Formats: sequence, structure tokens, C-alpha cells
Amino acid sequence: MLFVGLIHMAAPSYGGEFLRVMSSVYPGADTAPTLGRVLLGTVYGLVDGAVAGGVFALLYDAFARTAAMLTK
Repeated sequence: MLFVGLIHMAAPSYGGEFLRVMSSVYPGADTAPTLGRVLLGTVYGLVDGAVAGGVFALLYDAFARTAAMLTK
């Protein structure tokens, strides 16, 4: 989000469709080429990635424990 948003600020023809799709997921992070919108999209992306990574880690740990118990 950060890099596409920054490049979109410099060259508005770049990444417009990607930013439109992401604005349907992240409200407020639209295609307006302003630093505030780019930072908002970046924060959304960071939080979304952290939550998804945490869920993945919890699931991985649960499956790894189950597999370890089954192999004993």
C-alpha cells in the first residue's frame, strides 16, 4: 500500500485500479493522491497483515502441537 500509494502520488496513472480495489476493503484509503490517504492505507495494511499473521501463527501452533501429540 505504501509503495503503490507513493508511486501513485508521483505518477497518477500507476496503481489506480489496485488502489480502487483496496479502497473497497480499507475505507478511507482511496485513490486521492495525498500523503494522508497513503499513510491511512499503509496503517490499514500493517494492521491487516499483523492480524492475519497472528491468526496464522496461532493456527500453525495448534496444528503443530496436535501433530506432535499424534506422533508420540
